[in-house]
Amino acid sequence: MSIWPEFSLGSLCTVRSGGTPARANPDHFNGDIPWVKIGDMLQGNITDTEEKITQLGMRNSSAKLFPAGTVLISIFATIGRTAVLEVDATTNQAIAGLTPIDAQKLNPAYLRRYLDSIVATLEGKAQGVAQININSSILKSLPVPLPSLEYQERVIDILDHIDKLRAKRRAAITLLDDLARSIFIDLFGDPSRNPKGWPMKVIGDLLESASYGTSAKADLAGDLPVLRMNNVTITGSVDLANLKYMQRDSVSERYLVYAGDILFNRTNSPELVGKTAVYRGSDPLAYAGYLVRLRTNKENDPEYVSAFLNTGYAKRVLRNMCKSIVGMANINAREIQGVSIAQPPLKLQQKFAALTHKIESFRHIHRSHLAELDTLFAAVQHRAFRGELQNDLVEQSKP
Repeated sequence: MSIWPEFSLGSLCTVRSGGTPARANPDHFNGDIPWVKIGDMLQGNITDTEEKITQLGMRNSSAKLFPAGTVLISIFATIGRTAVLEVDATTNQAIAGLTPIDAQKLNPAYLRRYLDSIVATLEGKAQGVAQININSSILKSLPVPLPSLEYQERVIDILDHIDKLRAKRRAAITLLDDLARSIFIDLFGDPSRNPKGWPMKVIGDLLESASYGTSAKADLAGDLPVLRMNNVTITGSVDLANLKYMQRDSVSERYLVYAGDILFNRTNSPELVGKTAVYRGSDPLAYAGYLVRLRTNKENDPEYVSAFLNTGYAKRVLRNMCKSIVGMANINAREIQGVSIAQPPLKLQQKFAALTHKIESFRHIHRSHLAELDTLFAAVQHRAFRGELQNDLVEQSKP
């Protein structure tokens, strides 16, 4: 509980949502008014947007011009993503604008950080079935602890400093991802053209087997972790966070994944289906039915096959193969095996694998440091909004 007095968000800010001009009218878009979508909010501070609308588009829709200093929060589907406007801008209807009524009372950056700290609470208040959302009444009733502006600025400075360190770690990981892709192109050439003239095969020719995972229900308890589709990342790694479990003696060998096996996400939303990663762990794990285990034969290396499936070219091929059912896309094991792929010499594949493993070791270091910073950020955030940084502020102000 905070030591600060609490005020409803509606008493501190005007709360309004945005809108989308009709795209059928070409005069509504390609103007000079920034128009924010949820994808524009990833950096936290908005200075520009992917799309812009015209004055006509704003007049003919429920879009509103929010002033710089407005805090934006996503209220549909993705709940609780935040950003602060550094320019006047409009938004779509999935975003609400929170404009502080008194800038001498509430710093927008402090409000944004506070809203970030209660995302789980906001998600718990979300309503709806097909598309969850939080409405303006819910937003206006949110209690906001309000310390002095001096303390607000202290909170902002500390959290921003840690966040910048986290951003540097993420940037380093992204650079390593880019390096891995560059090495693939350097060794094997553009996979859409096969410029080095390697023999053309289909993925099935490079495999020993392709097997579906278990359909048995996983639970929060058990002695055998189960990899699910959320454990395969879009950047081609296996993420061991948020695992579920089964009992080892209840899982057949056919549903186990070992080091060097490839996991392919066969069913997901259209933009995520086809996520692929090599499992590099030392202990066997189970894998769920939305995944396909691809096991290469002795003439091919799994790192090469997985990296190929993660290229932009392969993603386009897979996307064109997808069958959609109720918003979910699907690619079956037979279809995966029919995808054309060049077959470089095994020694060259193994050279690529060795370089990939070196890059992965650096990724592991950066991910570990990022996890430590995430833990630190969460701890400081928790203290900040309980007023527990106040003592630090008082001590620093002493002569």
